[in-house]
Formats: sequence, structure tokens, C-alpha cells
Amino acid sequence: GVGVEFFRNATLGQYLDRPSPLRDLGAGDKLFMVFALGLPTLLGDRPEVPAATLAATLGLGLAARIGPRHLLRSLLPTLPYRLFIALFQVLFAWPGDESRAFFRWGWFDVTAAELGRTYFFAVRMASLMALLSLFSGVTSLSEALAGIYAFLRPAGLLGLPVRDVSAAVGIAFRFVPVLAEEAERIAVAQLSRGGGYEGKGRVRAGAALTVPLFLRALERAQTLAAAMELRLYGGARGDGGPAVRSGGQGSPGRSE
Repeated sequence: GVGVEFFRNATLGQYLDRPSPLRDLGAGDKLFMVFALGLPTLLGDRPEVPAATLAATLGLGLAARIGPRHLLRSLLPTLPYRLFIALFQVLFAWPGDESRAFFRWGWFDVTAAELGRTYFFAVRMASLMALLSLFSGVTSLSEALAGIYAFLRPAGLLGLPVRDVSAAVGIAFRFVPVLAEEAERIAVAQLSRGGGYEGKGRVRAGAALTVPLFLRALERAQTLAAAMELRLYGGARGDGGPAVRSGGQGSPGRSE
């Protein structure tokens, strides 16, 4: 199981279908919830906002019978990247930073403002990913597509390709668990051939995973494109609503 659990932590795009009042809401109401909680978190500059959003999201998750472990599990695959960004937050000085310095060594220092920005980044990332995991956990792909299409439909009068945008969002959500499954299969194959995901071998195996996963993603995308062409998705039809619907837990190539 070494290295495999890493790829099972992607919760975006996983529909849990657990009976709850939140699951039974309309797709438009769920989208409004996402925008109402997500926009202040994304655009605000006060650290209290993402913390409040995270608390509200975890509370809504409990009401929807989705625990904090599932909502926050998708943070694990991104941990190396978040640590790298957090390191940059601390290493480099910010213009006009006159806050208290907790540690100094040569040109390197750790100030209260740097720690505050690092905390702000971490909580903002956690709250947004938990919110998206909650939305996908209580909303099926077909329902999400229909809700996005209805939400953006007025923008179609201004020339926005609403059907294409809603389909692209749906495909992106569906590809997250699909690529996680592909990564797991590749990791198992590499482990069976003596590859390692521990210690120094973890970096080498992670680099070896990139090329085959990229090729599998291209193959999946090609299969999906062929399926959409066979179903006359594109200019042959009018903007008649989202044309990509969930095909269950299979590949996007088998989606309709």
C-alpha cells in the first residue's frame, strides 16, 4: 500500500449520495452556497474570513453526513506544493514589513507578518478545497452541469458559450477521480517492478509517474473527444444545454 493511498486522497469529483437536506437542495441553491462562501474567502484579505468559511463548511459537511476527514483529505496530495509556497512566504521579505521579528539569522528572518501570510494562505486553501469537496459530495455530475448551465444561461445572451463552459467544468470535476485511479494503477505497476515510494525513491518514483500519467490523460481526453464527436456535440447543434452527463464511476470516455 506504500504510495497508493496518496492517490486515493483526491476527493474532488466524488459524489457520495448520502441522504441529507443539503443533498436534496437544488443545484442552483448549492451553487449559491459555494459562491456565497467561496468569493469572500478568495477575494478577502482578512484571515478571519477563510477560518469562518472553513468552520461553516465543516459544519455543513456534518449536516450532510460528510465528515471533516473526507473534506480535508484532498489537501494531502497538495501538501508538498503548499509547503513550498509557505517556505517562499517566510524566506523572502515583504515590502513595508515592520512587524515583530521572531527569528533573525543574517539576511533571513521570520516576522509576524510572514507567519500571518503563511497562515492565511494555508487556511484559505483548506477552506476552498473543503468547500469544493462538499459541493461535489452532495451534487451529482449531471445535477452540477444542469445547475452551472442554468446559472450561466443569462450570460449566453452576451455571447458566452454557456454549454461549453458547463461541460468543461463537469469534465474537470470528473477527471480528478479518474486521474487519481490512473495514478494508483501506475503506482501499483511500478511497485510490482521494484519501484519505491519511500525515502529517496519517492522523488524518483514521483518523477517516473509524471510521463505515463500525462500520456494516460491524453488518451482519456482523446477518447472523450471522440465520444462527444460521435454524439454530434458542437456546431451541429444549438445551445441546448449541457451534453455531458455522468456515466457513473467509469471513464469519461464512457460518459454520454
